[in-house]
Amino acid sequence: MDFDIHDTVGAWVPHGRFIIDGRPGGPLASLRFGAKDLFDVAGHSTGAGNPTWLASTAYPSATARWWRSCCKPARPWPASC
Repeated sequence: MDFDIHDTVGAWVPHGRFIIDGRPGGPLASLRFGAKDLFDVAGHSTGAGNPTWLASTAYPSATARWWRSCCKPARPWPASC
């Protein structure tokens, strides 16, 4: 899915421009939700807004437990999550 959010103030870091579809009928269905890059999402970098931290850490292999529990995606999470 394309990242169709028009960021006019530079709030989104370049490595954090991705969208995960939520579960239809779930708590965030039909809503937009932005999460700071403090939270691990498998396969996406977690930089905490700090370029030095971003450059020194590996991509997480698992998604943060809170994200999995409150934002169950329409597609199953990969086994590594």
